[in-house]
Amino acid sequence: MPGNAAPPVGWGSRSLGDYDSIPRGFSDDDRRAPHRGDLFHPRPQMTLRSWRPIRKGALIGFAAISLPVGLEIDDVPVLVSGGKAWATLPARPIITADGRVAKLPGTGKPQFITFLRWRDRQLSAAFSQRVVALVREHHPESFVEEGGAQ
Repeated sequence: MPGNAAPPVGWGSRSLGDYDSIPRGFSDDDRRAPHRGDLFHPRPQMTLRSWRPIRKGALIGFAAISLPVGLEIDDVPVLVSGGKAWATLPARPIITADGRVAKLPGTGKPQFITFLRWRDRQLSAAFSQRVVALVREHHPESFVEEGGAQ
């Protein structure tokens, strides 16, 4: 590490558990800093595992994605309205004490609650943009509106 800077926690820190050997294909430097990617070793990317098109209101379908850290997220809603497309993390309907789905007053639409969230708006926007880009790349037909416009 340059200067006296300490490595980030979890990258080469013996406090997270002793290890005697370096995994095959890794150098000691790999444990000290997260992979940043370069010309010869591109940074791992989010991937689209599957796409389930469904047209219901603004909803155009559900994506199943894999993140570079190994997390797989199913049922990522992708929506389009007013010419804009976005993706959100999955949510579940709120169930009332009597076992019914809670509805929004005045609209009668179901209420949902998130169980995953991004720590800030920038991460949320980047996730949304990447999911939409992946779906557009692999399933452009899903963005064609009923009238034929994209």
